[in-house]
Amino acid sequence: MLSVLVIILSLIIFATICWKWLDFGLGLVVLGMPFYLLRMNIGPLPSTFLELMILTLCLIFVVKKIINREAKSTFENWRVLLKKWWLPILLFLLAAIISVFVSADFKHALGRWRAYFFEPILIFLIFLDVVRSKKQLQIVIWALGLSSLAISFGAVFQYIFNINIPADYNIPNLKRATSFYDYPNAIGLYVAPIVTLFCGLIIGIKQENKKTRKQFMSIFVLLFFCFVVLLGVVAVIFAVSKGAIFGILVGLFFMLMFTKWRWFVVGLAIFSIIVVLIVPATSKKVIPIITFQETSGDVRLVLWEGTWNLIKANPIFGAGLAGFQKAYPNYKLNKHTEILVYPHNIVLNFWVETGILGLISFAWLIVLFFISGFKDTRCKIQTNSKFQIPNSKQNTKSKLQITKIESFFSVVLMGAMVCIIMHGLVDVPYFKNDLSLLFWIIIGLMIITKIKSQK
Repeated sequence: MLSVLVIILSLIIFATICWKWLDFGLGLVVLGMPFYLLRMNIGPLPSTFLELMILTLCLIFVVKKIINREAKSTFENWRVLLKKWWLPILLFLLAAIISVFVSADFKHALGRWRAYFFEPILIFLIFLDVVRSKKQLQIVIWALGLSSLAISFGAVFQYIFNINIPADYNIPNLKRATSFYDYPNAIGLYVAPIVTLFCGLIIGIKQENKKTRKQFMSIFVLLFFCFVVLLGVVAVIFAVSKGAIFGILVGLFFMLMFTKWRWFVVGLAIFSIIVVLIVPATSKKVIPIITFQETSGDVRLVLWEGTWNLIKANPIFGAGLAGFQKAYPNYKLNKHTEILVYPHNIVLNFWVETGILGLISFAWLIVLFFISGFKDTRCKIQTNSKFQIPNSKQNTKSKLQITKIESFFSVVLMGAMVCIIMHGLVDVPYFKNDLSLLFWIIIGLMIITKIKSQK
């Protein structure tokens, strides 16, 4: 009873904040992405605290638009921003809807459609309308950093003091932190893209001249960025999430290719790879990992082969949402005894869960994302250039001053997406409440921060 009262009181406070400041309400949803771990039932329907926050924000957003008679301008704002995006987004949603009916487990499929597709895209649309200024962008960035810090701190504290580590991950030769999650890789899946993003922000700051850097950043903010990165990296190491470490390194390498240090970084990377492969102490550990000879790599190879057998039998629709676990035993290899929830590969994940249409629409979204990002990097932006975001309240465009740090932001976002994709080669970086929402937040950031060339 007490927990119910706490939840109700929290939602009332949250709703009050949303009513008065929609941007802060959105920031709290971003900050509260890990709150999907707080699960509950509303009558016969399972839900999470994150979902209740999302639905509360959406309801207040709609009511305020109706009261203020801004519905028309909001749709116009979406039409302008989503000119090239609306078709792949609609196909993505359509593929997910079809997969609900294809699935052998309709109830769970419907729940996953709601949590991984419908609700994240709702927040994505609200995000595009609410975030109109640098200050509101900063609210989102700080919320991402604080949520990552909470997960990272939980992992570091748990590992150092050996508190509440599940027995399966607390063995003598390999202790792995899980933070507030049930398994270690969840830490890397959530923290790694945010760490990569904050690494990029720090790189952007370092490229500025000292005078501009002091104007743009206080020492406190820079220390916060560094703390997010350092604690996040330690948490990923304590979780022994090799895919996350790989994702961060590749994302960091990608971003550095757009800086004045690119050739030094290329040389350092080549030298490091050679040393790692030549020195016996490191090569004995690294070579089995990259050749999938270790246990986790072998499990994935067998898992992918079994999944491919499933896809060959159902190439158009796959197994449907939440259908993999039930369908996979009929196609798995005999030597594979573990039945996982997903195939642990970003291509196979989308193909088997949402069919070929879902895979194509997802790939379309990724291609659009990088095309948008690369177009921004080709723009020659000076310190006094204008940064424009369509304003739904007015039919004009609000102009904001932009520095070189901010002009590097599209590269930062691409670096975070590179991290997600690289990690996704061996894991599941989308099909979870927090990860799907994080994906659409990154897409939203790219869209609203797209720099318009001066005509």
